[in-house]
Amino acid sequence: MKLSLALTTLLLATKSVQAGCKDPHYLGGVLGWYCVDEVTHIEFEYLDMDGRFTEMAKDHQEEEVMAAVYKAYHAYLDPTAQGDAGAEGDDK
Repeated sequence: MKLSLALTTLLLATKSVQAGCKDPHYLGGVLGWYCVDEVTHIEFEYLDMDGRFTEMAKDHQEEEVMAAVYKAYHAYLDPTAQGDAGAEGDDK
């Protein structure tokens, strides 16, 4: 009984803290997403204030846009991390 309760609790905790971004919506004319950080499990709202992802959303699948939003969030937190932006400068 204790094992099944522990497993159920663990599964519910895992399901409720899905890292990434979801639920695109508009807030005052600005496109935004609800996101969850994969490390801290902090929930936050990412608003596309400069319109970068709003334009991308017109031409790409929703999943691709949400993945790009989450990647941009991580690039903002750790600008030294290698990614698309870091790889561009290595061609010199």
